[in-house]
Amino acid sequence: MIAPLSLAYALPFRVVFMPGLEEGRFPAPERPTALDLFADDRRAGQVSPRERDQYWFLLRALGAREALHLSWVATEQSTGEARLPAPTVAELMHLMERSYVGKAGLKAMTVTHPLRRWTGVEEDRPYASRAAVREASSRRLRAALLDHLDDDDVPDLDLLTSALPASVRAKVASRLRLVEPPPVRTDEDRLRTLTLYLLRQFLESPLQGWASVVLRMDDDDREDPFAREDERFGTPVFLRDAALRAVLYAHARAPDSDLEALYHARADYLELSGVLPTGVFGAAERQRHLAALDSWKRELRRVSRGTMRAIDPIRFGRGRENEVVRRAEPPLPVALADRTLELHGNTQPLIDDPSTSLVFVGRPGRKADRVLELRGFVDHVVLSAAGRIDDEHTVHVAFSEGNPRKTWFDAFSPSEAQAYLAQLVTDLVGDAHAYALPFDTVVRLQKARARNRKRDMERILAEAPAARFGVLRDAQVRPLELDRALDIIDRRFGPYFARRHGDD
Repeated sequence: MIAPLSLAYALPFRVVFMPGLEEGRFPAPERPTALDLFADDRRAGQVSPRERDQYWFLLRALGAREALHLSWVATEQSTGEARLPAPTVAELMHLMERSYVGKAGLKAMTVTHPLRRWTGVEEDRPYASRAAVREASSRRLRAALLDHLDDDDVPDLDLLTSALPASVRAKVASRLRLVEPPPVRTDEDRLRTLTLYLLRQFLESPLQGWASVVLRMDDDDREDPFAREDERFGTPVFLRDAALRAVLYAHARAPDSDLEALYHARADYLELSGVLPTGVFGAAERQRHLAALDSWKRELRRVSRGTMRAIDPIRFGRGRENEVVRRAEPPLPVALADRTLELHGNTQPLIDDPSTSLVFVGRPGRKADRVLELRGFVDHVVLSAAGRIDDEHTVHVAFSEGNPRKTWFDAFSPSEAQAYLAQLVTDLVGDAHAYALPFDTVVRLQKARARNRKRDMERILAEAPAARFGVLRDAQVRPLELDRALDIIDRRFGPYFARRHGDD
């Protein structure tokens, strides 16, 4: 039985045009697809996509009453390499040459168009536009001028235009369509703002943090949902924690709300989005997620002295759409030696009494615990520099499983915090950081340094990875000398180790 769509191709037309018949594009390649229900058990009479295209080609060709035009791109524009027609067209041409018109007849029937619009204008091509004729004439005139002049006598266009008066130069530039290039951006112009996220990233991994800020080498590991073919059996950790934190923050703003109902509403949306698994795997995940939320909620009540209250962050500078914050502050200026840079971004969720940054994560890890403290430490520095706190600051890390981690830092004066921020930003933008010194390596070095074990410190430096995350995590970098590494630690993390109190 012929499908209704195929009948349209069988209708007669005086002239039929079929473009785009390049090799690789037509007919459709034999690619497996989950929508082909006959792929594993194909029987007689069931056509593949390639056979379907060949059948439609036949119907189109038979529908032509006076002329049939088949066309394809015969030359690769970027390389100039020849491109072949589709196998179906090549087979038809071979059949025409062998059985009907011969080689001379087939050559007479084949028309090769020029690749560029000015090519062949001197041969009075009927399809050449006036613009193409003018461009071809200009090219011939330019070639004749270059043949007449020596290489040393060829005038420079920039020199000629700069020698003209401003009024004449504007007319010439308009006539020749010369565009004034934008001014070259210097390093001072290129970096005017910095986010708290990138500052924390620099402290965690200086190589990747510097590359993200200066070279714009961001790690884009976001999964394309349309490229995923198989069903998800578990939620990625970073998506899970972000979703659960959003539910907890919404419940903290409205303590009378039902936490479980808030979660299920969010989970239903994420399940439809393909983030959460479905079926029995989804049901098991939801139970674990609710247990994690219940653990976080108990910890939040304990830190908040038995009450539930909003723990939204404080935003400095620009914010994202639909973002909920406790309050919006102006961007924090950081005075460098040659310019003033602005800090934008959000702190961690906060409570005021006592001043505490809250970090909610999943299971504790061997190396991630101390890194999590950096988030609250950066909050402490930024809030002190802005004059929002003048006392010690606590960082409370709550895990979905296991005991929480509590650390506190002695107070900064606003001037001390501003000077320390300026030092961090200067380090970030003023050096290439082509070495391996992630934060967990810094912690290990500091412990070995306290025990005065030089050999252990050298071994730790030699084994340090380039970066713990990002596009440079597998990069090969030169080893850092021990004395220089200790100088960097004192300059960059001295206030952190000097002011820190808590369990190691």
